[in-house]
Amino acid sequence: MLKSLALLGFGILLSASMFSCSKLGNTSSACNNAGYYAEQSECQNSISSGSCSAATVLNEGENLVCWKSTTTSNQTGNTSTGTGTNTSTSCNGQSPPWTMGAWAPATCGVGVTQRTRTVTCDYSCPCVLPQPSTTETCAPNMFLGRHYESECPAAGGTLLWIDGNRVCSMSGFSCKSGWSQYYYNSATPYTITTAASAQEHTNCVGGRTTVTTGYHSSFTPARAVETRSYCSSRNCFGCKTWTTLKANISSVACF
Repeated sequence: MLKSLALLGFGILLSASMFSCSKLGNTSSACNNAGYYAEQSECQNSISSGSCSAATVLNEGENLVCWKSTTTSNQTGNTSTGTGTNTSTSCNGQSPPWTMGAWAPATCGVGVTQRTRTVTCDYSCPCVLPQPSTTETCAPNMFLGRHYESECPAAGGTLLWIDGNRVCSMSGFSCKSGWSQYYYNSATPYTITTAASAQEHTNCVGGRTTVTTGYHSSFTPARAVETRSYCSSRNCFGCKTWTTLKANISSVACF
């Protein structure tokens, strides 16, 4: 009886050991296929400096924990050859960004039909695809294609988006020459206003009180310019003249 129990225990331990080795083998194979390491110690031993971090690999419906190096220049294990100007051939599945030069000319504007820039991959590993374009066609890119963005600050305005359209905010109650005022539904102009005030006559012996209009400090939502009626002339029988007071327009949206 004791001998049978001993043999049974040994069989269980042997099966568990074989299952453990098999699972470890599968993990190692899946990690290596993904360009990673199965053990943290294996990852750390393969690099001369830097550190390793965990990475998850999906294998046969199961998430396996692998290890990858966070150092791209000193790795020696699990490497693949990439393309670029650097001499390192350690990629480990990494896709570095492209190096892009400045646009020339710097901005699109009147008379500029195209801009160009340099786009290079300054790494041994292949950069993220697709490669960014090296050219850009210049066309008026503000609302209705009438002006370039660079023309707005040149006219003393500020670029902004209203209802998904690129327009130019200009100080004052009207747009500069060559620009048109931007309307909501072709009816209400986009404006910013400040309160206006006036002296209302309250009686026939010189009584006065200050009245003010409302105002709005942002372009959206579109609002009509605020108004208020007040008595600007009165005698002892009542008001002789009613006047409409309008808020001051401080900025307008133009295109």
